[in-house]
Amino acid sequence: MGSPVSPVVANLCMEEIEESAINSSSVPPKIWKRYVDDSFCIIKKDNISRSHSHHDNKHKASTAATLLHRALKLPNSSKGKERELNRVYSALESNGYPSNFIKNIQANKTRRSTGSESRKSFASLPYIKGVTEPLTRVLKKHDITVVNKPLITLQQQFPAPKFRPSLESQTNVIYKIPCADCSWCYIGETGRAFNTRKKEHLRNVKTAAKGSRIANHVWANNHAIDFDNASIIDKGGFRTRKILEA
Repeated sequence: MGSPVSPVVANLCMEEIEESAINSSSVPPKIWKRYVDDSFCIIKKDNISRSHSHHDNKHKASTAATLLHRALKLPNSSKGKERELNRVYSALESNGYPSNFIKNIQANKTRRSTGSESRKSFASLPYIKGVTEPLTRVLKKHDITVVNKPLITLQQQFPAPKFRPSLESQTNVIYKIPCADCSWCYIGETGRAFNTRKKEHLRNVKTAAKGSRIANHVWANNHAIDFDNASIIDKGGFRTRKILEA
């Protein structure tokens, strides 16, 4: 971040990801255009996860339930609801979802709850086809509902960058510079690099600049300032820095 080469590297990474994703997609977009972080694409209508895809059945049911919920809640008229439900049924069935499966989900969406449910226990487990299903059935006997999660997460795919800005190069900071001979310290703020502001304080001390609290303390008490142990105590925008400094 902040480097002149960053936009070039970011664009190269985006091109690599786009090419890999589009070439490996079972239903690639007809048109894909991107400018920086804004994209325009034309994709096949009603393209959803197929019923035989490698996903947990609960996730597939959730896909169908979301579409049905939208069909039942968004249209204002009964004809609109009927038309939208027919469209959802057609899309789900064309992607391999059995009609009984769809009807059961719709019945669950429209069924009104008649009593309060007892408190349930939940367990979050990674989804592994052929392993998770029997384990889910075993836990269900003990009133434990299994919530599946991906085996590999985005956080694992995109770890935190190794680069960390140095203390000296950080900007928009509230900082503390202590005296080497007493408990006095100077609290200040700057929107520029911390090292730049610290050099200004050092120059003020050398020139005995009037109006500099650090220079006044040094020359009035014959003390030295411990610039090596200067530290950042907080970060923030202009108003935040002014409030915290005060």
